[in-house]
Amino acid sequence: MGPRPLLLGEALQSEKLRRLTFDGWREILDALPIAVFVLDREGSPCYANKKSEELLEQPLLDANPHNLPRVYPTFIAGTNEPYPPERLPIVRALNGERTQANDLEIRTPNGSRILDVIGMPVLDDRGDVEFAIAAFSDITDRLRFERFVKLLQSVAIAANEASTLHEALRVGLDLVCEIAGWPLGHCWIVESGALVSASIWHNEGGAELAKFVRLTGRTQLQFGEGLPGRVAATAEPAWSLDTINDSEFIRSHPVTAPGIRAAFAFPVLVGREVYAVLEFFTAEPREPDLDLIDVMRHVGQQLGRVVQRMRAEAALVESEEQYRDLIENSLDPICMHDLQGRLLMVNRAAIEDLGFQSADEVVGQKLRDLLHPSVREGFDQYMERIISEGRDEGLMTVVRRNGEKRVWEYRNTLRYAPGSQTVRGVARDVTERLRAEKMLAESEARYRLLFERNLAGVCRTTFSGEMLDVNDAFVHLFGYDSREDVLRINAADLYPDADARREYLKRLTASGSLANLETRLRRKDGSLFWALMSATLINDRRYADPQLEATLLDITSRKETEERNAYQATHDMLTGLPNRMLFDDRLQQAIAVADRQRTRIAVGFLDLDRFKPINDEFGHAAGDEVLRQIASRIQGAIRQTDTVARAGGDEFLVLLKAIGEREEVTSVFAKIASAIDEPIVIGNREVHVDASIGVSLFPDDAPDAGTLVRLADQAMYRVKILHRT
Repeated sequence: MGPRPLLLGEALQSEKLRRLTFDGWREILDALPIAVFVLDREGSPCYANKKSEELLEQPLLDANPHNLPRVYPTFIAGTNEPYPPERLPIVRALNGERTQANDLEIRTPNGSRILDVIGMPVLDDRGDVEFAIAAFSDITDRLRFERFVKLLQSVAIAANEASTLHEALRVGLDLVCEIAGWPLGHCWIVESGALVSASIWHNEGGAELAKFVRLTGRTQLQFGEGLPGRVAATAEPAWSLDTINDSEFIRSHPVTAPGIRAAFAFPVLVGREVYAVLEFFTAEPREPDLDLIDVMRHVGQQLGRVVQRMRAEAALVESEEQYRDLIENSLDPICMHDLQGRLLMVNRAAIEDLGFQSADEVVGQKLRDLLHPSVREGFDQYMERIISEGRDEGLMTVVRRNGEKRVWEYRNTLRYAPGSQTVRGVARDVTERLRAEKMLAESEARYRLLFERNLAGVCRTTFSGEMLDVNDAFVHLFGYDSREDVLRINAADLYPDADARREYLKRLTASGSLANLETRLRRKDGSLFWALMSATLINDRRYADPQLEATLLDITSRKETEERNAYQATHDMLTGLPNRMLFDDRLQQAIAVADRQRTRIAVGFLDLDRFKPINDEFGHAAGDEVLRQIASRIQGAIRQTDTVARAGGDEFLVLLKAIGEREEVTSVFAKIASAIDEPIVIGNREVHVDASIGVSLFPDDAPDAGTLVRLADQAMYRVKILHRT
């Protein structure tokens, strides 16, 4: 129960204030940051401050409790359910109640607002309601911020609790749809440089969207292709205001079904790598929401960190399993004991060498008890060396379960862990020297087999470059005829850049090993290729010149793909011209140079006339050929230092740098127009197109790139209108 209603007589003693004329208070109330609205006991408005009219966009004095829902449509926030008039705080205040509501949504011509409203009655000396006061404030932005914070927190918690990558992406998709209010969501996964539709959907539209879902499931997109492809190529969120009229929105036909109009997508980034793209759809066109885009950028980073963590955890599990496999499958006895000599772990080889059947029979025994009586006295000295030096190696005579004496060669190390110290070691049975030599030969044979059959090129060289050994894959990788041919050269001969080899050796010396180093190398015929190299420095005192062992893979195709993707991101694939992004970059640079050198540049915006009939009559293939020829003609009409770019569709942009007077600009664009006007042969027929051209000059017309392009665009449209008339 709230505080009792305000007794007017207690707070306002004078008759003037008692009638609540607010003559003396009006300036104060109008300056308040919250809206104030007052009704008299009959429910007629008697005062509304400026903030109330600002929030509701019309005078409140025109309303009363009976027509409030009509004048100001009110709804329960987030629904289309009208707000019950009897629940309005101002109405309840007339009944003597003091109430608060934060779920009231007011809809005006300029949008909707969610209000926090407090209704309070003012009583006269008899305790009857004399006035009802409503104080309300706009909490729309606050609730929106809280919703975004909730989204970020929910994604962080739910994704981190997911057990698989797909589950993490699914919960992220569901939470974005549910909290941000998008009924349809979908996930694309990056595989082999392309976007593959994943079976991860959030669908509140049901059967009416089934066709769209089926089509998307059969679609694969390249980077830069469609809305998800643009996001993958730029690693930035993107928005489609109206997918029906978006020419770059792939799957446009089924989009005309109910339920799909606006779309946006954002990347899931693992570092700088795009791992996935999440896209979302809604039934009505939506203007780009910069706040939502920024939040989604953080959501993508959150999911990326989860992906990165899960990858690391999977790699750690794999590494631990490999470590356990190596330990368990090692042919040498491996064991661990505490500082009292009690065995804590033994591998299979140790169990078998000691003549036992299982680890349970060995773990818990003291190592001293497994030694031959002739050497047990030396156990204390062994432990002293371990504790003082941190390691020990030598010979140890053990007794098998059947009483047989065996000699182990061991190397043990003291390991520190929180709250404990343990000794881990590996041993080798050297009882029979011949058998030991045979085992050594078998071990060397296994290594040689791995060396020879490795699909990657493997080499062993001295630090100065003398080739000691290579496998067949290395010979073929560098285009030599035989291993002997390779062994006659110096490793430095394989580097086109001597500085690159010096830097590689410097880094290898500093770290002892290098992994995944990308470098250019030279084949026997002089051709260059990209290699992914890992190397280890072998500092063995037996060798006067340190040795190194390297493994190489040919990654030329991958590097070419990366370069091709970089080219595609900045060029139009149809004409080979720079795209709008590259044009804008060159324009910015040209403006900076022109500003320093006090020269003039010109920006031309070209739109082809009579192009659509060619597409309609001859087809898109013919239209594409026309665009390619027009692009070539424009390039031929300008200098090599100038730029022509395809802006999209049948529109082109031209940048002329260090241009002279306006007459020179007119001459160049007249040359371009003349070149475009020449007939084009399609099949056995000639077609004609011409262009509407608009031009702007720096610094004459505008000081910045955006305005220059916009002015040129506007000038072009004026020319186009003249052509039509």
